[in-house]
Amino acid sequence: MMVNNQQITRLSCHNKETMWFFLMASYGDIYGSVLSVVSMMGLVLYLLTSSDSGSLIIDTLASNGDNEPPVTQRIFWALVEGACATSLLAAGGQSALVAIQTASIVAAFPYTLILNILCVSIYLALVQESRSESERYDPPRFSIGLLDFVTTWQPRLMKETLKNVIIGPYTCGKCLGQINRSKHPFMCRSPCRSS
Repeated sequence: MMVNNQQITRLSCHNKETMWFFLMASYGDIYGSVLSVVSMMGLVLYLLTSSDSGSLIIDTLASNGDNEPPVTQRIFWALVEGACATSLLAAGGQSALVAIQTASIVAAFPYTLILNILCVSIYLALVQESRSESERYDPPRFSIGLLDFVTTWQPRLMKETLKNVIIGPYTCGKCLGQINRSKHPFMCRSPCRSS
């Protein structure tokens, strides 16, 4: 579509698989073709390195933790991974792809919890490290640390933390509701309503 002698590409009309190529085509014939080829090469390299990393991990586990497993064994695992993915996609089509994407998100959820625990551990390690070097700098002391409710079980502290976690967003929503003159604290009026 041409607007003021400039080409505008409307991507919402296209399906997800072709949006990227229409976006690249909006840069012109030469640049669009080059960008499409470069983006496809980047995608292929990303998939190859991801597959190689996965094959190395599976191969290391299969060879009892050997850090330098045989290359032929890694190639075998890469081919098995590819065959599994191909058979899943061939058997189920688009619904299998959606199922695989959903399964990967569900499988990543426990790792999110582990990462949160690791963040707390890093915070506590940094606090301990800063205390060991407090001879040079004496930081202000607080009566309650940010994550003390995680390290020590104190019902009063847990109650105060939960109250602040629940009431804090409610108070912000109530202020937002007053700003928007809405009766419900979390309902915002759309700025572009049709009359």
